[in-house]
Amino acid sequence: MPECDLFDLLENPVKTKDIEPVPLVKVLVPVSNPKHERDLLKLADFMGSEIVCLHVIEVPDQTTLKLAQEAYHEKMIEMDCQFKEEFDSYPAILGHKREYIIAFGHSISNSILEQAEIEHVDMILMGWHEPKNYSLGVTNGVLLSSKSPIALLKGQLPDSINKILVGYNGKENSVHGLYLAKKLAANTGATIEVVSIVSPKEAQETRQKITDKLEHMIEKINCVPVNFRVLESYSIEDALLEVSNNNDLTIIGNSSKLRSLYLGLCLRG
Repeated sequence: MPECDLFDLLENPVKTKDIEPVPLVKVLVPVSNPKHERDLLKLADFMGSEIVCLHVIEVPDQTTLKLAQEAYHEKMIEMDCQFKEEFDSYPAILGHKREYIIAFGHSISNSILEQAEIEHVDMILMGWHEPKNYSLGVTNGVLLSSKSPIALLKGQLPDSINKILVGYNGKENSVHGLYLAKKLAANTGATIEVVSIVSPKEAQETRQKITDKLEHMIEKINCVPVNFRVLESYSIEDALLEVSNNNDLTIIGNSSKLRSLYLGLCLRG
């Protein structure tokens, strides 16, 4: 699979559609690095009302899963204790459910996918800290085969989220991105800015359709402050990066090169 450019989702012609996303309730959070666990748990808490934290212990092919489980319970792997301690100490939003799961598998990505189906989760939230190499690792395996929507958190989550930027092009995942921004804003008190970027050569009729669609969608968001802008630029990536500098969190949808439903979260800084 060719390397993905997160920003190419905005380069295709806009095909707007009315979507009423199913409310996110249960979020699966696979963790593999204690330094990133708190950010993922915090974001998952803002996104849903039930968090399933998953730590997968990879087992060599020549070792049976039963034998690995027995060895684990005898010795209690130190790294996993760190994950469990962080999970237990993190304060969830009042009323939200929390569950911690340890899974054993010969393939980490397959184990994540299996647990997502077993738990019937509404979304998988993962960290993305090596964008140039992720297509060769666990993330790629999950992206290619997941039946659940996926959100990738790039970078570190800021201490407070006051401004959320949504890159919108009318496609399904950008609509889901706007819906997710609404949930995050409702739980953080943030404001939302929606931007749609068009080429300076774009016909006026197309621009007006985009504006009308954005106005129609924003009318439905009455619980949080939200505004929108339609910007002109020959470079989608440059324009989006420039406007994101004044925001704490930037949400963009999937690349057309990815088969699975994918929602990207890109953080400033």
